[in-house]
Amino acid sequence: MRLSYCFTLNQLSVLLKGSGCSFLRGVGSRDVKLENHEVLSALNELSNMGILISDGEDFRLGDDARAVVEAIKNPDEYLFVRSSNSALVDLCCYYSGNLLICSYRDRYIPELVRINVTDEASLSEQLEEEGYFFVNGEGLFPDENEAEDFESNEIQLSSYEEPVAADSPLLFNAERIDPTGRIKASFKIIEMKLYSYIYYFDSSGLIRDRLTLGNARNYFGRLVKK
Repeated sequence: MRLSYCFTLNQLSVLLKGSGCSFLRGVGSRDVKLENHEVLSALNELSNMGILISDGEDFRLGDDARAVVEAIKNPDEYLFVRSSNSALVDLCCYYSGNLLICSYRDRYIPELVRINVTDEASLSEQLEEEGYFFVNGEGLFPDENEAEDFESNEIQLSSYEEPVAADSPLLFNAERIDPTGRIKASFKIIEMKLYSYIYYFDSSGLIRDRLTLGNARNYFGRLVKK
């Protein structure tokens, strides 16, 4: 199966609408409105890329692309990954059956959307290598009551789809979401004065823990596990 794709927003919009889906959640494709000539141009480009196959009268998706498009149209769950570091891209991932697929805007060309078929271990390794976990030595750990007050007063995030501001004390935010929008699990890295610590929540309850690389791996691994 092909594991990596790169589309312009126009190409992606045509692919999705042709498959009965209005937009791809997490990458802002819902705002794309195309003229007829742009649709025809995108169809021709997708055909040249081998994504669409023409029989002379109509187009159909190739098998690999069809599997990916069907998976991201109606996923079982979503995973949103956001960082306060503007050099790191925001990701939206889709769980569908045995597939885990991640999409993101290209870091240097925002008009391009990259879509990769991945797995839990590879995704965790990618985020660690690129610096999403903000681990720098052994973190100090705040008092639980003090941390709770700080989160209530200082962490402002109205939607898990929002970017995280560069000056936010929320350094990293990853949320596991069901199709109704309910948050099933959450992994955050929060900076509070002298402290940087892990905030983790799932059906078992809330845990605050010291920020170390081992802990970050552990909690993110729990978050992404199918």
